[in-house]
Amino acid sequence: MTPEEYTDEIILPTLRDYFGEPRSRRKAMLASMTLIHLHDALKMNGKRPSSETTTEFFESLQSACPECWAIYLVAISAKHMEHGKSGFTIDKIVERPPAFYGVAVWGLSRWDDTTGGVEAMDLNMSIDASLRVAFEFLAGKFLAGTFAI
Repeated sequence: MTPEEYTDEIILPTLRDYFGEPRSRRKAMLASMTLIHLHDALKMNGKRPSSETTTEFFESLQSACPECWAIYLVAISAKHMEHGKSGFTIDKIVERPPAFYGVAVWGLSRWDDTTGGVEAMDLNMSIDASLRVAFEFLAGKFLAGTFAI
């Protein structure tokens, strides 16, 4: 499976599922996991060194795309309950309620947000926004063709 096929068949449908239900922690975690596994498709097709670990790959992107690193932490924490090196744990992946009276949570809801989403606490990053940025960054840097979420 080429990285482009993996993107079409696995990543994009999973991202669309999540964006259709943006307050679902489960779908946010699944979308994060499929996105970080693009690295495996790149390695299988000779577009990354075969000896490179997924951690090394995302650490190398951390300064250019902090959202890629955040999505990596979410995915690893979802799979293993924590990312030992950073201390980021699965309980820091929380639903963010929309900013409506009686529903909003002070310090978590965002005033311009009418739908809510999933937040990576301690990273101060919205998973939905981070998924979009990370996908666009990875697709633009490593994939041939144009992909739309």
